[in-house]
Amino acid sequence: MITSLRLSNFRAFESLTIEGLEQVNLLVGRNNCGKTTVLEAVALLATEGSLAVLLDIVARRGELIAPPKDFFARREYSKYGISSWLRSYREDEYDVSHLFRGHRLKLGTFFEIEGSNDEAAKIRCEVADEFASSNSIQSDMLKGDIDLGFHPSISLKKSTDETPIRIPLSSSKGISQETLRELDIRERAERKPVHFIPTGGLDSSDMGILWNQVALRPEQQRVVEALSIIDPDIEQIAFVPAESFRGGSTTGMCVKLKSMDDRLPLGCMGGGIERLLALSLSVIRSAKGCVLIDEIDTGLHFSVMSKMWEIIIRMAKRLDAQVFATTHSLDCVRGLAELQQALPDLCEGVRLHRIEKDFEKAITYSAAEILIAEEHHMEVR
Repeated sequence: MITSLRLSNFRAFESLTIEGLEQVNLLVGRNNCGKTTVLEAVALLATEGSLAVLLDIVARRGELIAPPKDFFARREYSKYGISSWLRSYREDEYDVSHLFRGHRLKLGTFFEIEGSNDEAAKIRCEVADEFASSNSIQSDMLKGDIDLGFHPSISLKKSTDETPIRIPLSSSKGISQETLRELDIRERAERKPVHFIPTGGLDSSDMGILWNQVALRPEQQRVVEALSIIDPDIEQIAFVPAESFRGGSTTGMCVKLKSMDDRLPLGCMGGGIERLLALSLSVIRSAKGCVLIDEIDTGLHFSVMSKMWEIIIRMAKRLDAQVFATTHSLDCVRGLAELQQALPDLCEGVRLHRIEKDFEKAITYSAAEILIAEEHHMEVR
C-alpha cells in the first residue's frame, strides 16, 4: 500500500507531497487543481513505470499528434521500401510533452514520482540526449537523400532498474506507433493490478472483461448487492452479446429483476447502476492492487452516497485493495461523514486529501475530522 506520494515537475505540479495515505483516499479541490494528475501518478508508481500505462494516460486525455499526411507527397520514395511504414506514419502519435511541467520537451527536462510503501519507489522520466531512431527503415532512408535528422528520446527509469528504457521521439516530437512496434517492450507480468475508472465510466469491452473474471464466483453476488442499493428489485446480472437484445444494447450487460421474467439491457436502468457496476467490479479485480476513480459520485444520487462508501470500503478491506477517488461533490463528502457517524470502526482507514494548486503539500483529514467539519459546517473541499 502506498503511504505517501511526492510529485516533481509532473504536469502542472512543480512539487506536491501527500502524506498519510490510507486504504481509501478521497481527493478534493477546485477545478484544475490536479486531482486527476494525482491519480495518474499513482497509476505509474503502482505499475512501476509501465510504458503502457504512461501511454494510456496520454491517450485518455486526447494528447495525440496527427502526423502531416502530405509529408511524403512531394517525392517518390518507393525505392526505399517504405510503403508499410508510411501507412503507420499516418497513425496518431503520443504527445508526451504535456506530462512535463511547462509542456515543453527540452533536453534535461524531467519529472519524478516517488512513493513509500514497504520500501521506497521512484519513477523518473527525462528528455534525454539525442538518440537515433531504432526504426531500421528510417536508418536506411538516412543513407539516401532523405535526412530525417536525429531527435531527442525519452528516458524512463524506475528505482529498481540499473538502466532506463529509452524511447526515441519522432520528428513531430511524439512516440509513434511504429517505434512502439519495433521496441516491443515487454511488461512485467508480476506487477500489482491497477484499474482506472474515468469520469465517463468504462466501455462495454472493459465491463465485459471485468465481469467475466467474477462471474460464477462468490464476488458475483457482492456485485448484485452493490447494485441493489439503487434498485432492490435487481436479482441477477449477466454479460451477453449486444445483438442478443431486442433493439440492441450499448453495453452488452443485462439484468434480471425479481418482478419481471424477461431480462433487460443494463442501459435502461440508468447511469447510476452502470457506475456502481463499474466501481464494484474494478475494486474486486484490484485485489492487492489499487483502483483509481475519477469523480466517484458521477451519476449517483446523494441519498446513496453513504451506502456506496460502505460497499467500497468493505470491499477494499476484504480484498486488500487501495482506493484513490476524486470528487467535487459536497454530498460525496457528507456521505463519508454519515458513515463515520454510523460505523466509525469501518472508516478507520479512510482519509480525505485537499489539494490546492499553489500549495506544495496536501491537507489531510481523517474520517473523524470529516465528521467534525460537517457538524460545524466547515468546508473541506
